[in-house]
Parts: sequence; structure tokens; C-alpha cells
Amino acid sequence: TDQKFTHKQLGWSFACHYNDLIHSPEFTQQFDCHGLLPLEEVETAFFKFFTWLFEHYPNATVLFIHFPTKFDSRSQFRERAIAIHQIMTQLATKIPSIKNISLPEERVQQDTSDSHPYHFAQQTVDEFAAAWEKNLN
Repeated sequence: TDQKFTHKQLGWSFACHYNDLIHSPEFTQQFDCHGLLPLEEVETAFFKFFTWLFEHYPNATVLFIHFPTKFDSRSQFRERAIAIHQIMTQLATKIPSIKNISLPEERVQQDTSDSHPYHFAQQTVDEFAAAWEKNLN
């Protein structure tokens, strides 16, 4: 769900969740929002990024956590998650230092004290942590 923001004068960019920012008049004067990276550009962008990363850090391991969309009703983000999972699965076959971490939907539980679709129950967090450990060993 991260979107790209570019500094209007200096040209540098960052990505983050739109609602994690305070869109004050000062902020909008300084930054342009470009929205989500178009899906047709994701594979190329990821390939370029990971190629650069492993050229500079050849011994690195990347653990790519796929956040479950089970509780997200927005089809746009559910479709993006599927596409990104497919792209990352293919990249991991080309670049063995990439490890994908995901959970089947039936093992994902929502935090009952929070309705945010990406805030999960402790049991789900623990399962992700166990998968993280397993991929590092």
C-alpha cells in the first residue's frame, strides 16, 4: 500500500503508506505524490533493486514478508499482493538469497482489539517469527 513521494526541488523520493504522513500545506508544497507503483512496473523495479542490492551486498539474505490480505476488502490491494507474490517467487528462483515468507490464509488471525486489516493476532505474528527463524537457519 506504499506510495511514492518525490521532493519537488531536490528530486529524491521515498515510499510510505499515504495515511502515515501529515499532509500539511508545507508537506504538499514540498512533495509530489505519485501513488502506487503500477503493477506492470513492479517486476522490473524489484529486479533492478535486488540486482543492485546483491551487487553491493553479495552475502546478504533478503527475507521478503508477504503481508496477508485476508482482512483487506480492497480488491486493488488483494490483486497487488497476488502479483507481488508471483513476482517474488520467480525472483527467488533466479536469486537464491531471496527467501519469501508467507502464511496460508487459514492460519492468519486478526487482532481482535484492532480492525486494521494488516494488524494480526499474536499467534499470527508468532508464526511469521517462526518462519523468519526457519529461513535464517
